[in-house]
Amino acid sequence: MTFINEQHPLEQQKDQDQDQTILDRYRRAEALEHEMYNSSMVLNAQVYPHWIHDSDCFWYIRKNRQAEAAVDNITTEYILVNAGTATHTKAFDHERLAQALAQAAKQDVNPNELPISELDLELSPTRATFMAFDKRWRFDASTETCEAMASHEDQVAPDGLLSPDAKKAVFIRDYNLWIRNLENGEEQALTQNGEQHYAYAVEPEGRDLIKGLTDIESYFSEPLEAIWSPDSSKLFTFQMDERPVRDIPSMLYVPQDGTIAPKVIERKFALSGDEQVAQYRMLIIDIETATEIAVHYPPIDDACLWYSPFSGNRAWWSGDGRRAYFIDMTRGQKTARLIALDAETGMADVLFEESAETYLELSLDFEHPYMLTMLPDTDELIWYSERTGWAHLYLYDLTTGELKTPITTGEWRVRDIVHFDKDTRELFIQIAGRVQGRNPYYRELVRVNVDSGAMTVLASGDCDYRVCRRPGVESGLSPSCLYIVTTQSRVDAPSVTELRDRNGELLLTVEAADISGLPSGWRWPESVTMKADDGKTDIFGVLFRPSDFDPAKK
Repeated sequence: MTFINEQHPLEQQKDQDQDQTILDRYRRAEALEHEMYNSSMVLNAQVYPHWIHDSDCFWYIRKNRQAEAAVDNITTEYILVNAGTATHTKAFDHERLAQALAQAAKQDVNPNELPISELDLELSPTRATFMAFDKRWRFDASTETCEAMASHEDQVAPDGLLSPDAKKAVFIRDYNLWIRNLENGEEQALTQNGEQHYAYAVEPEGRDLIKGLTDIESYFSEPLEAIWSPDSSKLFTFQMDERPVRDIPSMLYVPQDGTIAPKVIERKFALSGDEQVAQYRMLIIDIETATEIAVHYPPIDDACLWYSPFSGNRAWWSGDGRRAYFIDMTRGQKTARLIALDAETGMADVLFEESAETYLELSLDFEHPYMLTMLPDTDELIWYSERTGWAHLYLYDLTTGELKTPITTGEWRVRDIVHFDKDTRELFIQIAGRVQGRNPYYRELVRVNVDSGAMTVLASGDCDYRVCRRPGVESGLSPSCLYIVTTQSRVDAPSVTELRDRNGELLLTVEAADISGLPSGWRWPESVTMKADDGKTDIFGVLFRPSDFDPAKK
């Protein structure tokens, strides 16, 4: 006997609807995940200003959606903002640049998606220099012509660190430091005894257990750990010693060399409690004689999780190049010592130190470089400390090591240093937690005098104000310190980027985020506040509900 279990048509339709609902939810989740990488749903959420040399003009990239809610049809524009007149226009004629580049490069060029990078703009007359098709080009708007230039990569050694006088570059070869004369191309070794795990100017091998597992070149792909003296005569660096550090095996499941079988690769990596950790032997190199000036101070431990002394903003030169400085952070991060070096003799002095019973932070958290600012013209240092229980800034005299004055005080914290204006001796900083009852994660933008502590609030409200800052790439603050670009945002509203003057007056809305590409049924997250288990402490969080959330359902 055969039994046939036939599903009722209504039940069958119900199952199909449920399957489609689940599929739709997965598709929405997938689209949101992709948004992290292609930023196609929300356009212009953040503006990255590139100031044009010393002017009060900057350019940025604007994304435009050609059709409402069209995720795949997005074009790119380069926009010029004149902060002095509070206006913005196209930075150049995209059609004419595309035509000129296509003619010169013998390539198809889409004016709505120009294949350019590393753009450098000049004004009066307008000229655009950029990389495209593996060459550097210059477009002259007055003649509407484009010509190829010598690539800057031909002038500087790979991974090279350019000297302040732009005449030479130092780079790494076979674990040693080399220098190239950029005027005649001659190369010379500055060090001789470098070897694997005892290399110059590199971070420890175990800093990243993924990158460089199969290829030594990527081991040196991080920025070179060294700083030129102001007069280009010396180099401050270290020799990193991780030879005694234990080997940790890593499994490479998908080798990139064409083989199929997984590989086990051993890397130097110190674990908590290990007796041996990587150490840095600090040193100064005289460039003219290619000789080392030994530093009379013991090697310092690699005590910070992410950053080495130079990448971590804990080593620098004085303004006259006579002294070099570095921070010796003890393992466990309970004591930090500021060390001053004589650049000619290598003699070391401890200027001052700070300790904590539990854990000492010199930045917002362990994922950020130290929040220290050297004032080379006056031999002073702005020091970050949580010694009062709140994160604040302090001004130190580097000739004596004495504290001159606290710069900021109060039951709130400094979140970031944006810039120091040496003409007015004012700091542009971001702070949080100052206004009672407001979300303590929301940042304000203020400027404060380093001598008097007088503070002026430039941007503040029931939202976060972000100022982008990547030295040498883009900055929210103009070179003149007269204008600042800041983006206000919340988790439950589109972001808006504004142009303000140094007193905080709003001059121009630069961009408002385009959210028309968000998926159907999108629900904004909600800010929530609750009490901790002690019944007193406020906890601030964000609640994300499903797009098909129904409060009537469980």
